[in-house]
Amino acid sequence: MINRWDIYGSAALLVWFSLQLLGRMPKVKSVTDLVHAINSRGGNIVVLSASSVYFFSHSIRLFYFLLDMSKDGKIGQDNAFALMALQFVTSTAFGGSFGALLKTMTGDSSRGRISDVEPNPPGPLPKMGGGEEQRRFP
Repeated sequence: MINRWDIYGSAALLVWFSLQLLGRMPKVKSVTDLVHAINSRGGNIVVLSASSVYFFSHSIRLFYFLLDMSKDGKIGQDNAFALMALQFVTSTAFGGSFGALLKTMTGDSSRGRISDVEPNPPGPLPKMGGGEEQRRFP
């Protein structure tokens, strides 16, 4: 049985083999630059904005789909599975991505992004005299 994943996987392998044969595979430096751009604050904002729009549009589509099914009498108005799906899409999926977008846009620094790490980290601790063990706090 052929499904969508079989077609996508075959297409990806075909593209990969053709790029290998033609010598047009991307360089490691360009892939590294792309990953660093996505890992910056601006890249995070773009990715979270796209996911927020995606989940918002799907929550609206699901809402109208459930209204149509309810109007046609295919499901009851108190269908628990439909209500749980709508709650997941609106609160968890959209709320999570939009909340992370707002947190990223506040300007707080994060240790997870290379662009937010201090440019001059503290140097090594000075040597203590007399063969004592170095301590972080005196």
